[in-house]
Amino acid sequence: MLYGLIDETRRPYFPAFMDMCYRLDIPPDQFLFDRDNLTAIEQWKTHPHIGYVSMAKLSPGKKQKIYEDLKKALKSKSGPPARVSHIASKHGIRFSTIRYNFPTEYKELTQRRSAWERKFRQESHQTRIENLTTGIYSLARQGIYPSERKLRDLGYVIPSDLQREDIKLLLSIFQDIYRLHGFLND
Repeated sequence: MLYGLIDETRRPYFPAFMDMCYRLDIPPDQFLFDRDNLTAIEQWKTHPHIGYVSMAKLSPGKKQKIYEDLKKALKSKSGPPARVSHIASKHGIRFSTIRYNFPTEYKELTQRRSAWERKFRQESHQTRIENLTTGIYSLARQGIYPSERKLRDLGYVIPSDLQREDIKLLLSIFQDIYRLHGFLND
């Protein structure tokens, strides 16, 4: 529709036109006649865009450099596996170019990354629950009600963990048990 408005070959459908003006926060008269907005032809012709190398234009030298980086990433065993998108951005290409030109390496790297992320999420979740229960038990041994504030102040749980639904539910269960047994509330 915008191309038709620019070329003056189409008349705008009024509700759609008003919707565009509303979404872009531009008054209708400025949308049609101003040179500082999207309908200005100069904006469309001279708009800067990111220059990615297309899949067909990869030179053999560039392919070799990318392949070497992929092999280096596959050989490294330390820390989190490299992201394909980081390797692609290093060479100024899209990750889909790597998927198209190096399918086996791409598949191996993405499988490693997803397995590492799954394991990391599981370990961090386990650590989060262990910290919470350790904090609750240490407070209960001292006869202190396990409130969010106490757990946070003593450093057992970080504030962002207390926003998680599973941690909230687990804490509320312990607090209910604490209340049912008649312990004092601080």
